[in-house]
Amino acid sequence: MESKAHSAIDDLFGKTILNATSNNNGLSLLSSLTRSYANGTYIKAQGTYKNYGDSRAPDYVLSNTALNENNLSLTVGKNERQNEWKLLLSVFNNEVGILRSSHVGSVRDLYQAISSETPRVVAAYSHDVNAPKQSNHHLTRALLNLGGIANLTLIPPGSGGDRHTAVLGWDCGPANSLIDLGMRHFTNGAQPFDNGGAMAAQGRADEGWIQRWLQEDYFQLTPPKSTGRECFGQDDLNRRLLQLGGASAADAIATLTAFPAAVVAQDLEHLRQRRGIAPIELITAGGGSQNPVLIDELRRRCRGLQLDESSRLGVPTAAREALVFALLAWWHHKGHPGNVPAVTGARREAVLGVQVNPA
Repeated sequence: MESKAHSAIDDLFGKTILNATSNNNGLSLLSSLTRSYANGTYIKAQGTYKNYGDSRAPDYVLSNTALNENNLSLTVGKNERQNEWKLLLSVFNNEVGILRSSHVGSVRDLYQAISSETPRVVAAYSHDVNAPKQSNHHLTRALLNLGGIANLTLIPPGSGGDRHTAVLGWDCGPANSLIDLGMRHFTNGAQPFDNGGAMAAQGRADEGWIQRWLQEDYFQLTPPKSTGRECFGQDDLNRRLLQLGGASAADAIATLTAFPAAVVAQDLEHLRQRRGIAPIELITAGGGSQNPVLIDELRRRCRGLQLDESSRLGVPTAAREALVFALLAWWHHKGHPGNVPAVTGARREAVLGVQVNPA
């Protein structure tokens, strides 16, 4: 969706291109509108819509070969005699169905696929894009792990101009660490964590103290940065409870639950202001993802973000760390670096771990 130079005149012009195909009942629409001004400034909006159903062979349907795509771009620029500048904002969404018959799960499936005169899977004609499929979005996705410490990882889009951007990640601050310590404090050790956010749901967060805490030095640092329970442990809890004064147990736990959400929201806002990166999807994992009060606070404070849980995307919360360590072990076996300097602040990539063979 690159914008071309425009004449320095007051004008309004546009075009619309409509295409249709009969084999898959496909439709594509491209439309653009440009407003130019005598001082050389111009604004251009362009959108694309494509919808194609399953392709057809003479005797059968090629199941799950549909395509859905919608793109939108906005360009603001200015043409001058020797220079031209422009600012382009684009959103790209694409879903491509992968022919179901091309996926086999066993030698028997492969034999049947080779021997058959028709595809192994033939379903009714459809415009739906079902699994297996490939989805492409020119949008950054953020992964939020809510363990003892909250940490963010930013995954660049799979396509588009930002696809080669380095992975970013850092520790935001406390997540469950202060909540769990607070629960032990108020229940004399009877409850090691706030199950289902039950106590936090009964209280009211102290927004005044949350905003004061957000101004502390660590929360103003620029990534990469890391922290742990040595900073947000028992001593830190004691200090914050003292600051909250005579707050009830429910109010204190509600405040400690809202605090991590506020920290994450502030980090995302700093990211937008300092680097111009604004994720639109936040995928949560870790024990904190099972706390509905914490998740509701994230939704309230991270406006415009779509929240989802990793288990709904095929990575169960309980299995996530096991999968990570299995991957690290495989990388060590293959001699592949297991760290990301842009995340850890390390000087170089390195193969992680030690292989210990049985005697």
